[in-house]
Amino acid sequence: MARNACDFMKELARRQHAFWIDILFWWIGVVVVVSVVSAYVSKAPELLLQAIVYGSFIITVYVLGSRVRAVQCPYCHRHAGAIPIWRYKFLFCKACGKRIECRQ
Repeated sequence: MARNACDFMKELARRQHAFWIDILFWWIGVVVVVSVVSAYVSKAPELLLQAIVYGSFIITVYVLGSRVRAVQCPYCHRHAGAIPIWRYKFLFCKACGKRIECRQ
């Protein structure tokens, strides 16, 4: 849990970085699974492969994104509501409305 605004911003940046690394690992996994399924099952329906890719993407982004959105505000200690794909210099907490910014 963040004790001050600077710790909060560092934690947010760390979780966003982890989000993108995990998306990269997901992409590598999808390439491997689709390659293996296509190689061993020559008549694999395209709809099945699309369902695997899109379904796993939706589940992955939801789970990984919830880790970023769950970073707690240093003022009200509720979820600040950060979005994983945005880069922040400051953030307005969605729960209390205060501006969270590291001024160092």
